[in-house]
Amino acid sequence: MTHLAVRTINNIAIIIPNNKRIDASFANQFRDDILELNAKGHKKIILDLLNVDFIDSSGLGVIMFIAKKMERQENLMICHACPTVLSVLKMARIDIALHVVDTPEQAVESLELLA
Repeated sequence: MTHLAVRTINNIAIIIPNNKRIDASFANQFRDDILELNAKGHKKIILDLLNVDFIDSSGLGVIMFIAKKMERQENLMICHACPTVLSVLKMARIDIALHVVDTPEQAVESLELLA
């Protein structure tokens, strides 16, 4: 998982992609790494897009694929989306399907409220 930085708070995995772009060249590795974390018991995941300044349809597809593979879709949250990425998420209406917040702390707080 050299493409991701992962830290855990209260059994919630906060995943920070090391790539600036979540596109076709990175999407499959990104998907596999996150699914591996989920399979290892991380049932609540925050995608911290702090370093990401571009996402394409491949990246959007991976995020929705991951959400569908998780036990509960609301256990996947997104934070730190820059204005460009947030605009793409909104155009694809992913911000409606998944919870998008400003900071990892807000995401952790929301996920801790879920049973």
